[in-house]
Amino acid sequence: HGQCSSDGQCICDRGWRKRSDGQGCEWDCDTVDSLGCTGPGQSQCSLCEGGTCVDGECRCWAGYTGPTCSDTDASSRANYNSAFGINVAKTPSTFVDVMKTSREWVSVWDPDTFAGQFSYQGGNVLWDNRQWEWGNGLEVVQTDDGYLSYLAEDQSVISLTLRDVCLHAPKGRYVVTYDGDGQIDFGMDAKAAAFQKGRIDIDFTPTCRRECWFDKKTWEAYCTDNGIPITIRRTNPNNPLRNIRVIMPGFFATHEVEPFHPWFLKNLERFAFVRFMGWGSTNRDSWVKRQPVPAAFVRLTVLATRGGGAARMAELLLRDAADATVPCESDAAPELCDGDPSTDWAPEAGAAEVVVQLPAGSALSSYMWVTSGWDRRVDPMSWKLETSEDGATWTEIDERATTQVVTVYRRRHAAFQ
Repeated sequence: HGQCSSDGQCICDRGWRKRSDGQGCEWDCDTVDSLGCTGPGQSQCSLCEGGTCVDGECRCWAGYTGPTCSDTDASSRANYNSAFGINVAKTPSTFVDVMKTSREWVSVWDPDTFAGQFSYQGGNVLWDNRQWEWGNGLEVVQTDDGYLSYLAEDQSVISLTLRDVCLHAPKGRYVVTYDGDGQIDFGMDAKAAAFQKGRIDIDFTPTCRRECWFDKKTWEAYCTDNGIPITIRRTNPNNPLRNIRVIMPGFFATHEVEPFHPWFLKNLERFAFVRFMGWGSTNRDSWVKRQPVPAAFVRLTVLATRGGGAARMAELLLRDAADATVPCESDAAPELCDGDPSTDWAPEAGAAEVVVQLPAGSALSSYMWVTSGWDRRVDPMSWKLETSEDGATWTEIDERATTQVVTVYRRRHAAFQ
């Protein structure tokens, strides 16, 4: 959490201080010697009951008031006296790595060759719908793992994050880390401030033009360049740029073990039940019942993936007629049955078939498979499900194909019709 100076001294990053034993850096904040810190540069609150402590200030959740958020007011809670729940939408504060909510890579011409192509034209040109065309139509060539493979002559690729959020994103120093060899540029509201191998520090100052958001009867596309554009201008095909992360201020030290923003997690604490649904859509997925199918074995065959390569999945979930989970086991793919969505079944190319065994007397009513957190290119787009009572004779009970766009955090559902 720092850098070594030329004379061998450790210079700690902002929000950190040298440890008393001289072995590295530790959290630093205004309350470090009294109450401690909640993170690098983040002071602790003496008391914060119904809220979130943010750098020494208690920020109340809905339904709580007062300096320490200890007074209650149930009528102000978001789902008070309602027969329905509420949707907790994805926001700029969902993940501390905002690259997770970035847009897909788009092929553009290199800015040295075609300057100004990323900018909307100013004034009232936007309202006449004559803004610059986005993208040049060239293919974004990626590896099976979803990394940019190579760039054609004069080609770059660009992705946007924290786009069109107005001022609803923290201002400050963001840390960009990456693996591989290449060149990454930034612009719009972000300016590169410091460089070292595998890391770029950028200063982000969100902008917001009132006439784009508040002075129109209907919402219009944001009429200025805003957000953080990440442009790859060069990548080494033998060591491609990959694992790009854009970490919010204050979370660099903990982003790998705590990927969710604490505001997002604290916001969930006021609910008794949480149902996970797709980040970009709601109320589309459900378990669909049918007449139960007796089965001792289930065979899942992936016919095609989004990227055309080998498939990768985290879990295969099975239910019976009573909506109870049916456990499974598999020597070839234990990851599909271990109940841990962080482990993936990753067969070699061509080995797109897997068999799982069920307890004696099992009957299936519905199923679901869980996407890998790897990359959307490994998501199955076409598959079939078969059952057998002896492991030799198989009956196809479901086959389907989909072109539904998913993200690396999407949990795709499939069930018998």
